[in-house]
Amino acid sequence: MRLLLITPGFPDDDRRYTPGVVDTLVALAARGHDLDIHTLRAPPARSTTFRGLSITAHVDGPRPLRFARFLGAIAGGTYDAVWCLWPNHTGLAALAAARRLRRPLIASLAGGELERRTELRYGDPRVRRIEYVLKRAAVVTAGAAPLAARARALGIRVEVAPIGVDFEAVALRTSPRASPPRVVVVSDPSPVKRTTMALDAALAISGDVTHFGRARAPHPGVVHRGFVAPGELRRALANFDLLISASAHESQGVVLIEAAYAGLAIAAFDVGVMKELAHMGVPAAIATRTSAAALSAAGRLALAGAVDGARPPREAIAERFSAAGTAARFEEILGRGRGSGRFRGPG
Repeated sequence: MRLLLITPGFPDDDRRYTPGVVDTLVALAARGHDLDIHTLRAPPARSTTFRGLSITAHVDGPRPLRFARFLGAIAGGTYDAVWCLWPNHTGLAALAAARRLRRPLIASLAGGELERRTELRYGDPRVRRIEYVLKRAAVVTAGAAPLAARARALGIRVEVAPIGVDFEAVALRTSPRASPPRVVVVSDPSPVKRTTMALDAALAISGDVTHFGRARAPHPGVVHRGFVAPGELRRALANFDLLISASAHESQGVVLIEAAYAGLAIAAFDVGVMKELAHMGVPAAIATRTSAAALSAAGRLALAGAVDGARPPREAIAERFSAAGTAARFEEILGRGRGSGRFRGPG
């Protein structure tokens, strides 16, 4: 298939940006699909190639000019389907492209499109605009059940289709649990990640706490490693016993999957794939109250369920979340969307 993929931005250097959906897109390309990727914001600052994927950037000038340049760039193109990620940022452009090209639209929820957490300065107030786009898509996907449920509450038909992870890069935990346990927090300065809560919970469990991610201010008693390239983080996870996340929302939670595959216990709130990982047999505990105390209690519970020498359910995790496996599922979904025929959305 030849796919027109529209995204707000795209990594152009894995030393500065996390891979996000890139592993799955690379796996789709390896399956013989042609992805014509267009970005409407930044990064990258200019058209480029990253991991074999060509990216056309429309990032200069005001939004109407960028929008017009994008539509001009794809005019007359031969595509099987139009696919947009983060439709709160790309949906209208993708909808216009689908109409112009007379091709079906596939929309993938990948963030806080349907969230409205004003207390955390997170989410998007343009729910009606997003709903307008999603109801005109041939297929809508979400990375995990909680986000899919939010979309279904708006009357939108949605399929759970997670993005994948390149597990070959994830080092496996082999050493016995340390005493005190080695705890890791992976987050960024966004208020929705609630980094301070996560670090407070981690320090309540152990004095051996490491934080990966950009932090606005150092947290006493924590080793701050800052932002590291995805490959380095995937190798480093094996050095820890427990991952703690205080995030209030995850469309999926890639780092939760990576930590589970590496063999860590996990404590978090009911976000993204947490329940799914727990059902697979990962020692994962969900905090039921929004506090550092509840999160630290969940961390102790997760550690109690992590038996030294027990083998993590890596086969099940890989079957569900490997880049190759998720690419195959998206291939089926995109093919089904393609089979829906030319664009026939109302309005």
